[in-house]
Amino acid sequence: RQQVVKMDPHKALWKLINTDDQSLQLGTFGDVLKHYPAGQSQDSMCSFAFFGDSLSSDSAMGAVCEALRMGYTLKSCDTLRMGAMGVYGDDLNYTCDENRYNDAPHFLLEKEDSISCPRVFIAFEQDIINNMAFMPPAIVELGGLAIFNWGVHCNTDDGCLEQVLTPILNNAADETYQNWRFMFREQEPQHFAFPGGVYPKSIATPEHHICSNFHGRINNWRNKEVANIIEARNLTKQIATLPISAALEPLVGLHYEGPLIKYGDCTHYVYDPHRLDVTWDALLTVLQIP
Repeated sequence: RQQVVKMDPHKALWKLINTDDQSLQLGTFGDVLKHYPAGQSQDSMCSFAFFGDSLSSDSAMGAVCEALRMGYTLKSCDTLRMGAMGVYGDDLNYTCDENRYNDAPHFLLEKEDSISCPRVFIAFEQDIINNMAFMPPAIVELGGLAIFNWGVHCNTDDGCLEQVLTPILNNAADETYQNWRFMFREQEPQHFAFPGGVYPKSIATPEHHICSNFHGRINNWRNKEVANIIEARNLTKQIATLPISAALEPLVGLHYEGPLIKYGDCTHYVYDPHRLDVTWDALLTVLQIP
């Protein structure tokens, strides 16, 4: 599939196995923690706030899973505030022993022998319009990384994206949040069996949900539109972009088509432990920019 679309090997997810070329290796969430900027790591806390829809929730939960895999211990959480129906990857039946931030959906993990990030705070909020208002005041003051996205709910180029993203774009320029680094995470490509892979909302049929039948190139209009909005507002220095779309474009097979669901889900990706390395690699690259 990568050969068919003639992708740059440095932008593709599947790397050569037998190679010494470090540029072909994806960074991990562990690498991100090692390179977490000192200016955002106050009180030994490394904070990640993910704002957006269910795909942003995937990133938040993936970060939690990676931290646990690295030996971090979950000390505090509030899953019930993730929403009445819960979010992707979240177990509403799980209760932490502590809930130190009772007004915010969060996960606080600790690892005493970590030099760079002994405490990791991970939050997700779907209400992207009010975004930082849901963050604990103590965490807001400390600072952190705010990673946002809103894509699949805007199906036409009718101003939807700019309307939804305006509040968080304004926050990126607000000195109140000067201790935060804002980043736009590119929208993952959809692979519906429709030209461009986007969801044909008004005419969708069961056949459109057969992801494996997708052919051609992805219609990347959402990410291009957000890039234009950020540039038009002169926020390119305040808001970095995490480029992940190109690396995920060939991965039609990472969507779930059944049999446990009626129609194939050509938007979300299965919880392959390395799928989110694309995001962590992009984040690592941005953090290493002087």
